[in-house]
Amino acid sequence: MQVQEWVVPTESLRLAVKFANAPGGGDASTFVRFKFGVNQLLIAGFSRETWQSQVIQIENEILGDFCVDPRVLSPIWTIESPTITITFRESKCRLKWRNGDIRFSVLESTDFPQIPVLAQEEGISVDADLLRESLERIRPALMKTRISLPFECPCVTCTGKDMSLVATDKVRLHADTIDSATESTTGTILLPPRMVAAIIAMKHKGRLLIRWNDYRIHAGTLDGHEIVSQRVSGSLPPKWEKLFDVTPIFTYTFNRSMLEAALGRFASTHDDERKLDIVPGSASAVKMSAISLNPPRKSEESLPCEITGTGEKVILDASQVLEAIRACKPAEKITISIARNPYSGTHSALVTPVSDEMKFRAVIATFKVGA
Repeated sequence: MQVQEWVVPTESLRLAVKFANAPGGGDASTFVRFKFGVNQLLIAGFSRETWQSQVIQIENEILGDFCVDPRVLSPIWTIESPTITITFRESKCRLKWRNGDIRFSVLESTDFPQIPVLAQEEGISVDADLLRESLERIRPALMKTRISLPFECPCVTCTGKDMSLVATDKVRLHADTIDSATESTTGTILLPPRMVAAIIAMKHKGRLLIRWNDYRIHAGTLDGHEIVSQRVSGSLPPKWEKLFDVTPIFTYTFNRSMLEAALGRFASTHDDERKLDIVPGSASAVKMSAISLNPPRKSEESLPCEITGTGEKVILDASQVLEAIRACKPAEKITISIARNPYSGTHSALVTPVSDEMKFRAVIATFKVGA
């Protein structure tokens, strides 16, 4: 068999390994695929039912298609050469660069799952930066999930030009709405966690098209970066919007950066299991204290605050409040409203930015309201 040889950018190999080592990867089910076409290279990584691929333009006339265990490519992170030469003959592969090389056996691409191809269903066209920012805002509500699917997956609902993203761990709920700018398919899907991580890590600038059928979800860009994952069945609790359609009993309005700084100081001196007490001190200020049990400790601060309504003592999870107000950036002010949960009858805290442009909202469970 004739020796086949290609010269590829070092970054292309690194990208393939990143695809394969996405969250959940790194075991026997993970592989990297290289498919050489005329003047282009398709690199793909497979990690636990999630495929990522990217088409790269290179000067090439030789066809080739093979798979590699990504663990054999670990030396590429220390290679300083801008390009690597790949030689291939009879299932043996060699990567060589200016001052080194590695040799290994390759695997037949036909022995591994192929990248699924979705029919040209209509989908959602959305600005990639807006989607990444929105996923980052709602992601904290997924971080501490100890529940099985679907509660570790954000829910995406599309109606006309609006795309709503919702995440919940049954203790809190983060929701955000962004404009897809084009009329999109009406429907609801759950985004698998590895697809969420891949979209957030994606460097693409521009439009991202999300399509789905009964079995797969596909996210693709115009420059050839594609993510395909198995579709997750299930749905979030119905009518979650009613959590926000309530009349608050009282509302505290804070300067966001001042509140974030105070909570950050609390976080630096207390453990993760800390409670936040907010107590009205006057008509325009509140006293805040953070209490942790291990070790026993209490910190106090006073902050200016606009109080609407009765204004009562409220005890919240400090970490959840901090994550919610960080998601409200860059709004200058935020509100923490206390209202009665229409489903449970207990009190909930609603955190929202004071902004005409941002549509982020968060619901946090309260430990106690009142003296």
